[in-house]
Amino acid sequence: MDENGLLPVELRHNPGADLQINSYWGVVSFTLSSIPQYQESAFKGFRILYKNKEGDDIHTVTLHK
Repeated sequence: MDENGLLPVELRHNPGADLQINSYWGVVSFTLSSIPQYQESAFKGFRILYKNKEGDDIHTVTLHK
């Protein structure tokens, strides 16, 4: 967790034998209780890193507990 209370997470896709010529959207979900840092009072949210067609992208998601 960083100094702002954000936990960096990186979303990745293992394409295996998939052709990488098309982009598709998708959905991921996790139970927050499965993430140990979620229980800490300093936890404010996630910094989500992923690669899109243009390169790296970062989004910040803050949670209100």
